[in-house]
Amino acid sequence: MDIHDIVHQLLDEEPSQVAQLTEGCGPCRRFVHRLRRRPDLRVGWDDVPQPLLKRFSARLRQELFWY
Repeated sequence: MDIHDIVHQLLDEEPSQVAQLTEGCGPCRRFVHRLRRRPDLRVGWDDVPQPLLKRFSARLRQELFWY
């Protein structure tokens, strides 16, 4: 998975799921709002807030274990 996959999943994600990922994290919410306003924004790994990466990877790990 690369940064483009994460950005596209955040853009296509249900608003309730995004709210759950960004809950209690101001930088995470600002990052997602910025992406939704400008989907053509160039983003690198360093631009994604660490709490968002941790939550996103934890959720993906949990989904993998369900299979």
